[in-house]
Amino acid sequence: MEQPLNPMLHALLKRRFGKVKITNPGAAFRGHIGHDWASGRDVLKVDMRGEGYAVCCPHCGDTRFRLIVNHRWGVRDSRGFRNLWLVKCYNDTDCFNTDKTRRGELLEELEAPGWQRLENARVMPASEDRDLGEVVFPGPVTRLDELPPGHPAWLYLAGRGFDPVRLGRAYGVSWCQESRYTLARRRLIVPFYEEGELVYWQARYPGELDWKDKTNPPKYWNLARPRGAIVYNIDAARNYATGVVCEGVSDVWAVGPMAVALLNNRLLPAQRRKLQAAFAGRPLVLLLDPDHAGEAGEAVGEVDLLRQAAGPGRFAIVRLPEGRDAGSLSRAVVRQYVEEGAAEQGVTVSWKRLE
Repeated sequence: MEQPLNPMLHALLKRRFGKVKITNPGAAFRGHIGHDWASGRDVLKVDMRGEGYAVCCPHCGDTRFRLIVNHRWGVRDSRGFRNLWLVKCYNDTDCFNTDKTRRGELLEELEAPGWQRLENARVMPASEDRDLGEVVFPGPVTRLDELPPGHPAWLYLAGRGFDPVRLGRAYGVSWCQESRYTLARRRLIVPFYEEGELVYWQARYPGELDWKDKTNPPKYWNLARPRGAIVYNIDAARNYATGVVCEGVSDVWAVGPMAVALLNNRLLPAQRRKLQAAFAGRPLVLLLDPDHAGEAGEAVGEVDLLRQAAGPGRFAIVRLPEGRDAGSLSRAVVRQYVEEGAAEQGVTVSWKRLE
């Protein structure tokens, strides 16, 4: 795991809550000072929250790590403020969002006698402020269309209804036999390109296991660099009349070349800006997995901004049936869901490539 931007806050949260997950790793906090006409004061306004630390909220019985503490929380800014409002519970409760008392109590718990004080925390440079170097594959890779039909990668993908030749030629999906990284060996490698350059890759185990069993290898292993600004397959998708925004790479393979993936169930600001630029003036469909459909509210501000930018009749949110995701459906079926769901919202979908 990449070092958190605020190691002290991360360590104190682990001491208090036990397990901490990092959201949007390596992303900077961006904000500006603006005038609040209601209070008559100059206040800090957030442009991008950046990296956060997810824990289980102690006030609402949360077990899904829905309490997000920003990496700048409790650290004094240039004006001397500690910005304790940079914490939010995303359940349907008001645990910290407006309750100043609870925010203060959390600070007291983390800064208990003998513990370090967060106002003195050193915040590391964000990923976009560091030179991360060139992205390279984890080792020698062979495109799927260049492998023999009996190869384990072929057998696995064909068993899921995907055409390995198409995945190799259209998306560059490859096989890595040897790597200095243990979790990249004998795995599928999914490359991410933007403007023709390799910007990221994801390694996928070629099979299905009990992923909740911690003794099994992880399903995915990702390049250790922030991905909050990455949109999978955007180079190809921008050439089509309608864009479809999915969660994972296999969803894109199922929908087709006009689809993109966020690698997340939340839309992040940098991704939203890329989608706006790529599909300006054209319809855009947000295709949600049913398991995560309720979580879109976490980024409702970004979804609303995307809807506004698209304009009337050019934005729809389509939810798949319970227990299904796009990657588990045939292309004909998933496209039918998209067409019908978008039409109900007054959006006409076209699968044509632009001339």
